[in-house]
Amino acid sequence: MSVDETGAAPPSENAPPLARPGSSPKDAGRPIIVDAALLAKWLLPEELADRAHDLLWHAVAAGRAIHAPPSVILDVADALYTHTLRDRITVTEANTALSILHDLPLVTDLPDGFWPTVLSFAREHDLRHLQVAQAIVLAEMLGGEAWTGHRDTYHDLSKVVPWLRWVGDAPEE
Repeated sequence: MSVDETGAAPPSENAPPLARPGSSPKDAGRPIIVDAALLAKWLLPEELADRAHDLLWHAVAAGRAIHAPPSVILDVADALYTHTLRDRITVTEANTALSILHDLPLVTDLPDGFWPTVLSFAREHDLRHLQVAQAIVLAEMLGGEAWTGHRDTYHDLSKVVPWLRWVGDAPEE
């Protein structure tokens, strides 16, 4: 598989636009916000990694800004480390993935009021961890789409968070 400068494999020439069922052309200019679970799929051999790669490729090709809360960098680095401890990847592979992570076109700046809003959202929705709330809140504040790699997060919150998307709904090549 060939990869481009983002670390993602380009989809076929007949690839559909970055969309999900029910999305509209106006979504094309909106930023996408990714959580650690989706970001890890860009770097690790996980289920739906191909969909995550296509999502990244389409976003970059469409010129869409890709945002992530800064804490996802630590979360992904921790996932890489855990994979080395379990001998799922080598230390060299983890270091390569960290280099790719560093080179991804991620915007990690946060708007004013981000953390209090994350705390409020997490309490309002009875979440056990702030990680779940971060991409969702950031997407709401930026007027974008929050993309998650967690199926359970999507199922638990998509009915009350209409801007939440799941990688399993990303275009399939």
